[in-house]
Amino acid sequence: MTTLVSRPVEAGNRTGTRDGRRIAVTVAAALVLLLTVLASFALGSRQRPVDQVWHALVSPDGG
Repeated sequence: MTTLVSRPVEAGNRTGTRDGRRIAVTVAAALVLLLTVLASFALGSRQRPVDQVWHALVSPDGG
């Protein structure tokens, strides 16, 4: 029979690094998603300038 033994990991050593990477990857993915959505709106069936698309998304006037 084989016995597996795990070494204890210091609390502040590896968990902080993993959490930091996870946050960085999440932020990067959110930025890529935002840029993709803006590009999709700007380059869709009617081409619009990105600033016009952004303005329509953040401050719609109801028109």
